[in-house]
Amino acid sequence: MAIAGVGAVASQNITLPSLGPHILGALEAGASVEQALNLALAEDRFREYRQVAAIDANGEVAAFSGEHTLGIGGTLAGDNCVAAGNMLASHEVIAAMVAAFETASGELASRLLAGLRAGLPPGARPARSTRRR
Repeated sequence: MAIAGVGAVASQNITLPSLGPHILGALEAGASVEQALNLALAEDRFREYRQVAAIDANGEVAAFSGEHTLGIGGTLAGDNCVAAGNMLASHEVIAAMVAAFETASGELASRLLAGLRAGLPPGARPARSTRRR
């Protein structure tokens, strides 16, 4: 979820749809991205199951990965970016995504795609897309 000139929020793992509007509302009211994230999570009794990444219009980031997220996961802040993941192949995936975003050139969309591709080895598919036979 995003609001132009304010910021963007992604919530995953066991998500709570109200986190995005809550964080963006706090940003609009003048909170820092870290304050906005902390305010939203303070009210959530299931926060340890959440994974949330936020960035404000100035490129400041904040992220949270609860103790009960699924599988290998975490978050990492970069220069004007933040990556989060769970059910990953290794802890190195998130660092590779941030590095690829930061070193890519071009428009934002191209840099985002570079980051996403770096998190997925050639020929691999996300764990949730794997079909059972």
